[in-house]
Amino acid sequence: MVAGTSPPAETLVELVAALHAQAARRRAVVEPGDLADIGQPGEGWDGAGPAALERVLFHLVQGYAATSATSTSSASSPAASSESNDQAPR
Repeated sequence: MVAGTSPPAETLVELVAALHAQAARRRAVVEPGDLADIGQPGEGWDGAGPAALERVLFHLVQGYAATSATSTSSASSPAASSESNDQAPR
């Protein structure tokens, strides 16, 4: 652990268990359906016609990809790498 930081609130084992539980729940919701099934909008829906399950799942995957790209790009961004290379070449 890095000095000055607190221990993680959850262990790796707990996080993996939560991930598996979440995947099981999503699978239970999605598997009985057909990709062409049209969603049922809630009372507050005021948009275009409801989307098919296929589109909803595609949007979900896009969200995961965007989140993953955002969380990994900060570590490999040019700004992050230039900060570590602030010394002039010798």
